Amino acid sequence: MIHTPQVLYRQCADSCIYQGTSDEHLSLVEHLGPVHDRLSAVVVTTPQAVALLDAIKCLSFTRAVNLPVLGIIENMSGYVCPCCGEVSNVFSTGGGEEMARKEGVPFLGALPVDTELVSLLDAADVTSKEESGVPDAESVRFELVRRYQATPSASLFGNMLDKILNTLPAIERRGSIL
Repeated sequence: MIHTPQVLYRQCADSCIYQGTSDEHLSLVEHLGPVHDRLSAVVVTTPQAVALLDAIKCLSFTRAVNLPVLGIIENMSGYVCPCCGEVSNVFSTGGGEEMARKEGVPFLGALPVDTELVSLLDAADVTSKEESGVPDAESVRFELVRRYQATPSASLFGNMLDKILNTLPAIERRGSIL
């Protein structure tokens, strides 16, 4: 089966399960009950021990509500130097990957803090404008994509997307990867 972005959006309906003590995640899963068979989750953690404990609770929740997990992403895994592009490990690293291994969940990858990506997303100016001087919504999107593809994080996100796309057929066949 070929997965276009539109099909992926409808089939995955990836739900964000926020770490913490409130029950919004439970309310969200209950609200989306009619489409539960098309839901899945990506668990995002940072490599620190406290965050990993919260992520384990998150995995327990997905198992309790029979929500397939596409994988785990380790966010803030290092820092990309804006001058040379070298990644330095400011925090501990590898906690998300180790947790994924222990829990039998795919590890999708690690994302360092990338100031270039942060600046791009925070930027209010758009260089692509129509003759009227007002940005065309489509040209704005394409300009953002073009600039994003030049960031150090772009290839990391691409690798994660490839892993998710490779996981989807297993979910479709078994209904769950857990």
